[in-house]
Amino acid sequence: MAVIDEPCALSVVIASVDASKGFQECVESIRAAVGGLDAELLIVDSSADAHRREQLALSGASQVIQAGPGALVPELWARGISASRGRAIALTTVQCRVPVSWAAALLGGLEQCAAGAASTLDLARDATTRDRAIFYLRYADFLQYRGKRVTGVHAIPADNAVYDGAEARQYVGSVTGGFWEVDFHRHVTPRLGLLGFVPGAEVSFSGSPPLRKLLSHRFRHGAHSGAWRARVGARPRWAIVVAAPLVPLLVLARVVRRVARDRRHREALASALGPFLMLAAAWAVGEAWGAARPSTLGSGTAA
Repeated sequence: MAVIDEPCALSVVIASVDASKGFQECVESIRAAVGGLDAELLIVDSSADAHRREQLALSGASQVIQAGPGALVPELWARGISASRGRAIALTTVQCRVPVSWAAALLGGLEQCAAGAASTLDLARDATTRDRAIFYLRYADFLQYRGKRVTGVHAIPADNAVYDGAEARQYVGSVTGGFWEVDFHRHVTPRLGLLGFVPGAEVSFSGSPPLRKLLSHRFRHGAHSGAWRARVGARPRWAIVVAAPLVPLLVLARVVRRVARDRRHREALASALGPFLMLAAAWAVGEAWGAARPSTLGSGTAA
């Protein structure tokens, strides 16, 4: 008879793309945050560096899962979710350092927002120019929720979120291509209600991969997004392709509106404007490519 692993209260899945030198700080902060909980930590790593893989194996995680070099974060999350046994699953990346209240705050949020609960991200003091660029591209829309308890939102950052474990495992078992939060949210919110933000789980962000890799990943994420948006009818394929040249400037304008009243964020964005526009352009070209070539989309994936 096969042995079935007993469920635990919480699985934390940490995606590691070319694990930064600060990955140990990430793991240690999460271990402190789950202290006293029946929890497991799963690192899913796509590092090409053999020495870094050996370091991860000694990090203190419950399990380290090796994925092929070049895997995207949603693909790493899916591998971890499939191997997890938590009644709840929290997702993050090695670029995040969490406060000691992190796990308790997210789990408390999940009790109120069954579809998923999250908290915001902020730049760490040691953030580099490329950290600032990808941060504002990915997370600026969520800065408005910092320190707030809000229910009934339509989007949360999976990089600092918790979901029902059974729902997440069922989803990754039914699609190919990874755990893409936009598509997952679209699946679960009609049944479980909308998403929410909670205070007490804000994380600091730094240690991004090299810009070359970030550009490659933004293009591939954009390709998933373009193919998915065309498939679900969010926008016609031709409209996505035609709009691509304007996307970087439109994204920049949206981010400027988000940070306009915060001097620290205004200055940080200005210092990273070059790589920000490069990453936004990579995303836009990827979206156009994905919309024009629907075969780039795995079944049920999104960006």
